[in-house]
Parts: sequence; structure tokens; C-alpha cells
Amino acid sequence: MLEISGSLSAEEIGSIESLEALEPEWRSLWQRCPSATPFQNPIWLIPWWRYFGSDKQLLTLLFRTRGDLVGVAPFCILHDHEGCKVMPVGIGVSDYLDALFAPGYEQAGAEACINHLLHSTTHWDICELQPLLAESPFLKTEVPGGMIADVRQTDQLTSLKLPSEPRAFRSQLSSHFTKRLNKAYRQAHLLGSVRFETGMPFHKTFDQLLRFHEARWSNRSNTGALMRRADAFHREAAQAMLHHGTLRLYGLNIGGQIVAVLYGFRHRRRGYFYLMGFDAAFSKISPGVLLMIYAIEELIREEAISCEFLRGHEPFKYRWGVSERNTYGLRIHHRT
Repeated sequence: MLEISGSLSAEEIGSIESLEALEPEWRSLWQRCPSATPFQNPIWLIPWWRYFGSDKQLLTLLFRTRGDLVGVAPFCILHDHEGCKVMPVGIGVSDYLDALFAPGYEQAGAEACINHLLHSTTHWDICELQPLLAESPFLKTEVPGGMIADVRQTDQLTSLKLPSEPRAFRSQLSSHFTKRLNKAYRQAHLLGSVRFETGMPFHKTFDQLLRFHEARWSNRSNTGALMRRADAFHREAAQAMLHHGTLRLYGLNIGGQIVAVLYGFRHRRRGYFYLMGFDAAFSKISPGVLLMIYAIEELIREEAISCEFLRGHEPFKYRWGVSERNTYGLRIHHRT
């Protein structure tokens, strides 16, 4: 264990067994960090390593002071055409990724993390940390001489500030959109009884979501976000989120048939809409929009203060008054 940044000490762990043993302490740190998102939760990241880590080398950094865990930086090393690259665990399926540092240790932790990587015996050519929010301490950390740090925007996500009551949200909708919404409700009722659901049986509902998503991508060269290994990853992570009260699954049932499922999370009074799937045969009634309206109102009833739509720039979201949040990538490499 190496002493750095005064009272901080750093430790590297490189096995799934070590990650699993760390989970309770890691999750406790996650719960203490006010800016943490569901994508930094170990019950999301550990399954990611199980299903996507076989061709990578684990390089997770732990930071402690007086024995207390105050920082976790879950990294891995992959090999591509640019050489050995340090990347965050969870890359590819997560809309936000960053190290976790206890309140008061954010900047010191980020500096200690970069310093440790630069002096690690593990060889790497490029360190690429993304997607980071603008507030990330890594974006405020200077790298030593001989290294270059480049910052670029990686994506633009959308967020909706929520009012205190569902009817206040409805009042924000334009009269044109409200008319279209009411028409969609009427058309749905003509097809059978309409019921919005939460608390459905997990496996049955998640299976339906997978079927919707696979059908959407079946005629495309892209395999989709929830196919092959990703199916198993999402099922394991979502079930763990359900056990800990973070998962949100919403369903739209018409005539006794589930026609749309929304997969998301809730943490620290924020909702996160991760993935929507629906039966294309019902597309004329906009089942995804109907279900999203219901889910937003459910979040308001749970006293959430915002809904994070994450990726996707559908025009109707902007008519609801969403704001945009950029994510960034930090790329550190040797000066040539």
C-alpha cells in the first residue's frame, strides 16, 4: 500500500473476487457521495466486469485514510490499435462514469488517482476517462510535465426539472401536445382496457423488454444494447437494483397485454430513464410517450426533483422544457 497525498493511501486490486469482497464497503461510499449516479453503484459495475471484462485487465484503485475507504476508481486496461488504454469499468453501457470520492476528498482523490496511475508499475499508453460530467474533479486536475491532457465533449444528455405535483407537470405541456396525448389515450382505450403498472413480476417484465428491444434491432446490422452478453448483464444488474430499491420498471398494459416497458432507476430524488421498449404493432398510439408521461408523474409522486432522460434527443422532450448537460472525455497521454 502506497502513501500519497498526505493522509491518503492507495491500493490496487485486480480480481473479481476482490471487487466482490469490497462491495458492501464500496456501496456504503456510493451512498455517502451526493453526486453519485446509479452507474457508479458497485451492483452495476461488478456485473459489467463479469460479462464484459474477459478481454481486459482489472485495475481498480482504492484510497483510504486511517483505514476508512474514501475513494474508489474502478478502471481496467484494454488493448486496441492505440496500445494499452486505461478506461473506466462500465464503459459502453453507462451514461455517467466517474471515480467515487467521499465528500471533502474529491479533488485530492482525483489528483492522487492520476498520480498513482503515472507511477504505477502497470504499463499503459493512454488514459481515457469518460463520460464525465462538467463537475468531475478529474477535469480540474493538472497533469505533470511530460504528459498531455485533452478534454472533449462526448455527448449531450437531457434533464427535466420536476414540479411538486403531477398536475403542474401537465400544465407545462402545450395545448397542441395535450390534444395529441388525449387522442392517443382515446385510441388506446378503443383497443382494450388501459392500465399503467409498476411492481410487475421482474423476470416476466424484463423478458418482455428484451423481446421488444431485440425485435427493434432484428433487421439491423447493429445488435442493440440488450442483446447477447448484455442481456445477462442487464438482468443481473437490474435485479440487484430492484433488491436495493433503485430499479424502476414501468409497464403499459392494453387489453391484458404488455405493450411497452420503461427501464430506469431512482436515486437521491432523481429519476433516470435508461431504456424504453414497445410493441411496434401499437406504434400509432405512441405507447412510449404515454408510458413516459405516467413514469414522470410517478416520479413526482415519489418527490423526485428531476428526470434524467439520458441519451436521445426526441423533439417532444424539448417541448417539455428539458435542459441539456454535456458529458466529457479526458484523455491523458505522453508528450511525443
